Amino acid sequence: MEGEVEEETWTNADGSNVFDDQPFQKQLRVSKIANIFSDRSLFFESYDMNQMTPLDMTYDDEKKNRDEFYDGTGSLVWLASIAFCHLVAEDAIVQLIPETNEELRICELGCGVGLASIATLMANPKDCFALFTDNDPEALDLSRKNCVLNSLEPDSYRHILLSWGDSLPESDSNGALREGSFDCVLATDVIYDVSMIPPLLQTTSSLLRWNGHFIVSHVPRFCLPVRQENETATRISDDCAPGPSSCCSSELPQQKLEIFILEQAKSQSLQLIDTLRPHQVLKNIPTTKQSGPRDDSRNTISRQNLQEAHAVLFVFEKVASID
Repeated sequence: MEGEVEEETWTNADGSNVFDDQPFQKQLRVSKIANIFSDRSLFFESYDMNQMTPLDMTYDDEKKNRDEFYDGTGSLVWLASIAFCHLVAEDAIVQLIPETNEELRICELGCGVGLASIATLMANPKDCFALFTDNDPEALDLSRKNCVLNSLEPDSYRHILLSWGDSLPESDSNGALREGSFDCVLATDVIYDVSMIPPLLQTTSSLLRWNGHFIVSHVPRFCLPVRQENETATRISDDCAPGPSSCCSSELPQQKLEIFILEQAKSQSLQLIDTLRPHQVLKNIPTTKQSGPRDDSRNTISRQNLQEAHAVLFVFEKVASID
């Protein structure tokens, strides 16, 4: 009946209920973004999420009895990272990276399986160094494997465990992790809770040199808590004209979150200098969603997917003073 809440039964491929009490299943698979760089594909190993619920991604079966939080999202591949790789391939990212007369130094935060930095290194094979960081050793292991899988030069990258918000060491054993030593910091699909935003931006600002750039590929995955939402809505309404076409209409939740991120970035000396909407920029992907059986290629994103997900790419510059 209309208005009633109907219970859905979610089933696995074998017909079993996904919510049955069964062991946590993680299956590794090798996938690819086919021919993303002319005739060269980007290969990556990640966990298959076909039999994983969102709860599975954040609690390890071995730790459930101890009630310990576990975040396994870094071992999966998310829409914003695939979009970033396509933006790299279509040369939309290279113009956003600051110029340098020396080796370009890139640090990726929450690298997961490492797609963003791998794509950047594949597009800039000379005079470029990437530091892959994550707080999950399992994700870093996958990232290492994927660097080898794509035949990257061993001297062009390193992997380091890093938690956001922690004080940076003056230098690590090889001097890779130094405050203010990176030209560019990357992050893709790493913001899925409001509490993650301040430490992410704090660490970003610490890593960047002055006038360095922070590029974050983002898909909104939560709504602001009521207090922040109301405060942000008030600031939006002050700038909006009344009427159905106002910026305060249908996309208000996403706009509130975006504005909140931009405001938090200002507090860390990060000034917004560019905004890209991938569905408006990308040319070499399908316009609408693709149907058919799943294969080993992750080329199935479309401009429709990206638009419906409100995917966005922000580019910030670390500056001494923000107007």
